[in-house]
Amino acid sequence: MTTTVTFTAAEAEEILAGGDSSGIRYYGPDGVWQPNALVTAAVERWSDSEDAYGDENSGPATTLPMCTPGTVNGSFPHNSQTVILPVCGADDVVRKTVKVKVTGTPTEMATLRARHADGNYPHDVGAVRAALEQFGATVEQVKVVSVSAPRKPVAKATGGNLVTKYQVVQYRYWNDVRTVLASGDTMAAARQAGIDVMTADPSIGELAVEAVVVRQQDGAMSPALATIDRPETNTYAVLEVTTAVPKRDAKPASYVVRFDVRH
Repeated sequence: MTTTVTFTAAEAEEILAGGDSSGIRYYGPDGVWQPNALVTAAVERWSDSEDAYGDENSGPATTLPMCTPGTVNGSFPHNSQTVILPVCGADDVVRKTVKVKVTGTPTEMATLRARHADGNYPHDVGAVRAALEQFGATVEQVKVVSVSAPRKPVAKATGGNLVTKYQVVQYRYWNDVRTVLASGDTMAAARQAGIDVMTADPSIGELAVEAVVVRQQDGAMSPALATIDRPETNTYAVLEVTTAVPKRDAKPASYVVRFDVRH
């Protein structure tokens, strides 16, 4: 996992002005490197905190482009890389709000309707994440401002023929585990398969034969006999996306240092 430590701009400048006189050198796949003074200070501050547990695993630091206070989390890379993230002050932010239209699967559209009702960020919808890629790490806020009304549910059979399969199962009642040990196309075949299993394994005291109805098509079997969904043709949601970037002449008000911690 990773952890973060935040320094004010004044603290960071004082630390960096002193340089790194530790003389420490590390050897890694990219050769020899020396820890950044700000990372060293961040590790020390974290080590002295009550939340410190595990071993720090910082590496060569990468300084990222400056971001705004509201886009810090989205600015970090999706790995455990050690990074230094400059953050501008709250008064040095330029915001822009645009509307984006998205559509998705029946499940995604149902989630978007729920997020429209409760006002929460629709972060768990793949169609939304795809639509936001164009804004990169500048996204500060996302709201669902409108969404098409739900369509009437429709049920339809899945493809293939209905087939009954017979399974020989063993139950372990103390933990409700159901294990399929054998199967057959007929009841007689499944019963004989169960007898063969018990004959080969004296530790088994009891088995059961269960019938399972599935759809079979082109040799593949599916437990779904029918589907019930809402047709989402010509339905969509409108998102209100607020982006935030530092002003052109903004200076860092703080620095966030992120590094890896091993437990």
